[in-house]
Parts: sequence; structure tokens; C-alpha cells
Amino acid sequence: MAEPTRTELEPIFGMFGAAVHQAQQLEHGMQLLLQIIDEQRQRAGKPPRQRLALDGPDAPRTAGRLFEELGAAAHLNDAERKAIQAGIRKRNFLVHSYWHGDRVRAMLTIKGRRWLVDDLNQVREVCRKASRIVDSMIDDCLRAYGVTIDQLSEPLFREYESDQDVPPEVLH
Repeated sequence: MAEPTRTELEPIFGMFGAAVHQAQQLEHGMQLLLQIIDEQRQRAGKPPRQRLALDGPDAPRTAGRLFEELGAAAHLNDAERKAIQAGIRKRNFLVHSYWHGDRVRAMLTIKGRRWLVDDLNQVREVCRKASRIVDSMIDDCLRAYGVTIDQLSEPLFREYESDQDVPPEVLH
């Protein structure tokens, strides 16, 4: 039996990593939004909600629970609520259940591997759509402080080195 080659696996696991990354951005965006809402509550003299700790392996809360808290703390219209719920469902499926049954078997064929890349990209896009909604809500809250997510992120993005760029020093 032939072992899968790196060339065959890289597109699948590259897209899997991209989907997981996007799912985590959604989760972290919801956390940030709730922290900003807490700050605004405190400035208005109201008590903050209970702080969340979802990053650690012993985290007591799930992404679904985080969404419930977000729904209670922020106004979401029906379309926004559904998009964020879909993102959370896809995130949970991706993290907890993706590599079972048909998806494992899909790794065996060229057609199946191509399908996996497309499927993972679809999961990533659902999470991305939900993240954009959360990011927009964060930007709405941050306007009170005269800043946006993009402005906060810019210094970090300037440090990014593209694989396509010529290195600053020529290597001989």
C-alpha cells in the first residue's frame, strides 16, 4: 500500500488549518466583543458580566454558550443571529467531528481529496461570514473610543513577511 505523499496531503491540511484558524477568529472575536461590552457597562456604572475563559483546555464554557451570552449582551437581528450560529456549528463540527467516516474515506481518492478541500473551504467561509458580523459589531463599539479593528491590527500586519517578497538581505 502506498503512503500518501506530502504533495497530496498539503492542500487538504492547509485548508483544514485555514478553516480552524478562521473558526478561532470567530471565537476570539466574540470574546473581544463581550469584553468591550463589559467595559462599556462598567463605564455606565453597571456590573460586568462574568468573565469568560475559553482559551484554555479546562475552559468551562463552550462557543455555543459564548454565543448565548453575546445574544444577551448585544442586539443581533435574525440574519446576524443565524449566520453566527451557523459559524459556531461549523466551528464545533470542524474541531470535534470533522475527521470521521466519509471524510476519512474521501482521503483515499483524488476526487475525494479535492472534495475535502472544497468542503473545508466552505466551512471556512461560513466561519468568515460570522466573523465579519462580529467584527462589524466590534467596530461599532470601538467607534466610541475613536478606533477600529483595522487601526488596532495595522501595526501587526506591517510585520507580516510575504513568501513572495524578496528578503531584506540577499542570501548567497
